[in-house]
Amino acid sequence: MGHDQYQRSNSSGTLVAVIGVGLVLVILAIITIAGVGVFWVRASTQQAQAVAMEERAIAEAQRTMAMSQLEQSRVATTPDPRLIFEVEIDGEGIASVDDEKIDLDELKAKLTKLKDETSNAYSVQINVDLECPVKHFIPVLDVCGEVGDVDYRIKTSEDSVVQVTATVASYEPAAEWDHFEDGTFSAYDVITLKVVTPERHAGATLSITVPPTELPEDSAFRATGTRFTFMTRESYIGATGLAWGAIDDPTIEK
Repeated sequence: MGHDQYQRSNSSGTLVAVIGVGLVLVILAIITIAGVGVFWVRASTQQAQAVAMEERAIAEAQRTMAMSQLEQSRVATTPDPRLIFEVEIDGEGIASVDDEKIDLDELKAKLTKLKDETSNAYSVQINVDLECPVKHFIPVLDVCGEVGDVDYRIKTSEDSVVQVTATVASYEPAAEWDHFEDGTFSAYDVITLKVVTPERHAGATLSITVPPTELPEDSAFRATGTRFTFMTRESYIGATGLAWGAIDDPTIEK
């Protein structure tokens, strides 16, 4: 009987060992399957993210290309909004347009028509012979003033830098405004100068747009009659809408 009990005890131990090994194998299998599942989920997530990023990159590239094509199309189909109308004045003060002589009435009619047709999106360039006295082309400037709201520039045959002596004809605070797309705006002062020298430009004027904070309230440059010298390009003499930076080293005469 004792021998039978020993065999049963031994068999029971073997069974327990087998069951234990089986449980261990099951647990290892579950852990392996879970690990594979987690890896698969992670790999699938990373792959989905990579696909999404690639799709976004492709969409962004397509959008950039479309915007570029649209901009190129706009540039190709939209004419330059700033036209240049040129007037030639020879040494004797005779004006011409496209090599044809023109009198002041005809010039005024052309400028008025051009202003209406282009919604005033143009400027006038007056090419003056260096030997032409200023009194001969001032009437052309007067015509520009009569047409109204015309930007013009005088260009000589030699556009050199010259020293100019001028007096302040007027200083107008907040004479010009800039309006921006966000609804804000900025005001600018305008100083008008009357040229004294060089003698060939005596009597000509030029207007300069000045930020309101550029000159102190008590600055002599704001006072009518102030006489000062500065350096500028000869083509700027007689121009309108110049920036304060168009004149260099302004020095008040004492």
